[in-house]
Amino acid sequence: MSNNRNSSAKKLLNKLKGNKQKTKDDFLQKKMIFSFRLFNRTHPLFNLGDEKEKDNIIKSEWFIHLLDCLKEVSDKTPTELKNPTHDLHPIDCWEKTNLKKIPDISLNIGIQHEWYQFRISKSKGRVIGIKIDNVFYIVYLDPFHNLTNSEGYGKQKKQPPPNI
Repeated sequence: MSNNRNSSAKKLLNKLKGNKQKTKDDFLQKKMIFSFRLFNRTHPLFNLGDEKEKDNIIKSEWFIHLLDCLKEVSDKTPTELKNPTHDLHPIDCWEKTNLKKIPDISLNIGIQHEWYQFRISKSKGRVIGIKIDNVFYIVYLDPFHNLTNSEGYGKQKKQPPPNI
């Protein structure tokens, strides 16, 4: 009886160990999850201010577009987001951005991470952050396309911070 119990326990242990060893493909099949743990709206390029609006606060319609986008994106896998609409892709050449270098943000989690961006829509800006597996840590919201000088949007526009 003891051998049967040990054998069953070993099988269960091996099964549990097998479940913990996820592959990259497993994560690519998971839907996107968002975290605002690293969100920063104090940077002059990404502070959500708009000098054209009352109290320098970006229009509320923009936030509705953002929330609609996050809802839509959260129902997709990272692979599905590499499409023309959202264009999820890594930021791999910081020298070509208006920041010139990788922002100094520490996750203190001891694993390698990459910076990514995706579109809210072609004209509504981008979401910039760190993607680890299927979790996207939102760092900056970029309604004015300030990360890079995109064609049709001109140069970076530093906005005064919202008066709130």
